[in-house]
Amino acid sequence: MIIALAAPPEELRKRQRLLSELLLTLDKYVQSLRELKEVRKTYSERSAEIKPGVEPSPKQFAGVVQLQSTVETEQALVAAETRPPGKSRKRTLR
Repeated sequence: MIIALAAPPEELRKRQRLLSELLLTLDKYVQSLRELKEVRKTYSERSAEIKPGVEPSPKQFAGVVQLQSTVETEQALVAAETRPPGKSRKRTLR
């Protein structure tokens, strides 16, 4: 008895579509991680410019605040991209 292991054409198209979606998602994830790494590097450099015990200039302070916001946004995007479909983030009470 011979068992056919080949999937029907419709199933093959579905698998190919899912594989393409997976590759696109992984590419986006890798790009987000690279951007996050760059933002963290810049944040670290800017933070190092501020001397301990010395009041940062308004420009330095604004730059650090902006970078902190960017890091948080990038982290949220990366987390959202890695979350399985249908799963939502648990909310915590503050």
